Amino acid sequence: MIPKVSILICAYNSGKYIERCLKSVISQTYKNIEIICVDDNSSDNTFKIMKRFQKKDKRISIYKNSTNKGIAFNRNFLISVSHGEYFFFLDSDDWMNKKACQYLLKYTKGKDYDLVVGKARTVFEKFPAFKIKFFPTSSFRKHTTNFEYIKKNILLCWGCFINRFFWNSLKVSFNERGAKKFEDLGLMPFIFFKAKRFLTIHKIIYFYFRRKNSASKLEGNNFEQVNDILAQINYLLNVFKQNKLLENKKNREIVASSLYAPMGFILFFNIPEGKESKMIYAKTKMEFLYLIVKKYGIEDLNLVNLKINNSVWKRMLSLFFRITYRKQFKRIKQLELSN
Repeated sequence: MIPKVSILICAYNSGKYIERCLKSVISQTYKNIEIICVDDNSSDNTFKIMKRFQKKDKRISIYKNSTNKGIAFNRNFLISVSHGEYFFFLDSDDWMNKKACQYLLKYTKGKDYDLVVGKARTVFEKFPAFKIKFFPTSSFRKHTTNFEYIKKNILLCWGCFINRFFWNSLKVSFNERGAKKFEDLGLMPFIFFKAKRFLTIHKIIYFYFRRKNSASKLEGNNFEQVNDILAQINYLLNVFKQNKLLENKKNREIVASSLYAPMGFILFFNIPEGKESKMIYAKTKMEFLYLIVKKYGIEDLNLVNLKINNSVWKRMLSLFFRITYRKQFKRIKQLELSN
């Protein structure tokens, strides 16, 4: 029996992009799919476009929230109403390779994987001819393990085929409280950590559209976004702790590797103008590292051996990041001694 794939789409004011997204889904060469969309109380024509596509394709189901619920709520909801053996998150401004689901079936060969990850390509709104392949899958090898993947890539929910039985066995959900964004950071490292039956597909299956004002983009000196990251990391580390995964050094090193992306978001955040803003920014960075070191005891966080890939500029970025981290970590130790 061929497996069903659930393609899950959250949308909010995506009228400019949702048509391209849905066209890529209904054009899938693999036909045993269900397409489930939720409109998070958009004020534009997003829902109207969804309805138009639903009339063309009966595999499409549509829900609309009466109030704006946020991305974490919508992701949890879509999982709960879907039925496929695998589910796949597709953001409403992105699109899929028309053979994405076909590749899933071909490369899994009937095996029951926990998590299957394909390559992604970033397409820029202002420079559509310029396409890059390193985000979020910067390092991709055959026969890689889930732990190797964690060490070298950004861990996001889109671009992944997730086994429903595996997901349900973990009894987890995206964090709906305390943060409006970055729900991936609050859960996906744990999902990757637990995925023992792990497969990478060496085909581009996902197109990530990089645009201004995207919900996933960290911009300017918006401290609310940084606080969202802090809330998600607190949620994530609590999940690891509840599952007793912070009790030995090897596990803590893997968990530390999964924090590379959120640490980068904060440590490379644009330095704001003004004395007061700079103080708030510095305090936020300190709170983040204090959260990791003191509350959850990941004192052996080791970034020295953490590599992104072999490109020169990424090695430089990694080196700068490690230097920045060491300075902040030293500052934490000095604060402890002064108390």
